[in-house]
Amino acid sequence: MVIHDAGADDPSMAFQLSRLEDPTFAHMPMGIFRNVTRPSYDDLVRAQVDDAVAKAGGPVTDADLATLLHGKDTWNVGD
Repeated sequence: MVIHDAGADDPSMAFQLSRLEDPTFAHMPMGIFRNVTRPSYDDLVRAQVDDAVAKAGGPVTDADLATLLHGKDTWNVGD
């Protein structure tokens, strides 16, 4: 007898159950195979941006851009 935990961190059992099949369709697994809460891609990206801003000392200001544009560092775009 197998007791499946849909909230398990390891998805192996859920994947195995989803692949069980009987050609006569007499025995088919039914129910919820996987039920876990994960952060969305959007939430992860926003957290990454917030972390980068915090490490940089805060958000960029217009004064920072002016300093960059009027500074001594130069670059060439194209030849």
